[in-house]
Amino acid sequence: MLLPGFSSGWSQSLSGSTGRPLEWDGSCFHYSVHEDGSGDVDFDDLLEIVRASFDAWEDVPCSYFYFVETAPASVDRQEHNEGSGNVNLLVWRESPDEWPYGSAVIALTSVHHEPATGRILDVDIEMNGADFEFGTMDDYPAGTHLVDLQSTLTHEAGHSVGLDHSDDPEATMALYAQPGSTHKRTLEQDDIDGLCALYPLDADPEVCEEPHCGLDLEGDGPACEEPDETSGSDCACSVPGASGRASSFWLPAILAR
Repeated sequence: MLLPGFSSGWSQSLSGSTGRPLEWDGSCFHYSVHEDGSGDVDFDDLLEIVRASFDAWEDVPCSYFYFVETAPASVDRQEHNEGSGNVNLLVWRESPDEWPYGSAVIALTSVHHEPATGRILDVDIEMNGADFEFGTMDDYPAGTHLVDLQSTLTHEAGHSVGLDHSDDPEATMALYAQPGSTHKRTLEQDDIDGLCALYPLDADPEVCEEPHCGLDLEGDGPACEEPDETSGSDCACSVPGASGRASSFWLPAILAR
């Protein structure tokens, strides 16, 4: 909960096991929207909103980071595969038995990473369609129960690059959202400061790779090959002991429905 008197400012997500700051080591990441989309929004409209949400983070002149959209995914699992292909998934959970995180949580981003280095390996964004109805209006009526889809996705996109919640209540990365509020569709200076500290323009590695061990939209790709004893080559995919860190987006309890 945000309390008066706390210092404002962005923060970087940290590994729960080692305390290492989390970030991508390349210039981009590939994201994949699940083919079932959302029960609240037409799929083509949904894709446009997803793109606009990631674009908010990409259209920052002091940062090099950008995003690549893939074809829709059929796999719906939130996971990181150590020895086979992966997908950075954006998926809606439309029934209560698919959403174990609590009815006040609007969305949750799981950041799978290498604990020793903080290198992000995989990101999965889950949206709570079981307890919330997502809206797409530019101007919501007073008293609406709808949660703005683009604002929610823009917040989650910030988690996907390694930003944690901000103590600045006006920031896009602030913990809470109000029904009908659209101000998180765009970034505040605090969000921009965080992004550009993690991925400053003059430090661009100029490397954009597919998800760890290859893009697997169906979730049934083969495991990577075992090490070749004759050549001494290693399995290029395996990262033993990869960990996950989850960041959630909340509706204040007094407004939860």
